[in-house]
Amino acid sequence: MIKLAEKMDMVDQIVITGKIPECVETIREINNSVTMFYEFSDEIVKNEPENAVKKIREFQLPGCIINFKAANTKFIRECKLHGLSVLVWGLLKKEDMQEMIKLGVDSIMTDDIALLNNGLIKN
Repeated sequence: MIKLAEKMDMVDQIVITGKIPECVETIREINNSVTMFYEFSDEIVKNEPENAVKKIREFQLPGCIINFKAANTKFIRECKLHGLSVLVWGLLKKEDMQEMIKLGVDSIMTDDIALLNNGLIKN
């Protein structure tokens, strides 16, 4: 995947998420410019926010990706205190998007970009 992104001159346009601990060193050996976000289970985000942030920092990543249902004030605040970005996924309702914006997430992944752009995002 990284070789293809390099060939297409798109390395700066991709973000790798998922099982970062198992692959971070390999990815960095291939291309140290690739952005990676740690993906956590809902339980860790809800019950162990400090440990989650510790993991992100341990691997020197810019942030994480989480299910919006797990997002909470404590986790978001902990990430922000350490300068980490929070990306949420799984949103399909305007109310949920508004709540995530209020919580201060940095990015929202949705299948309904029109809903997100329709009055929720200020230009």
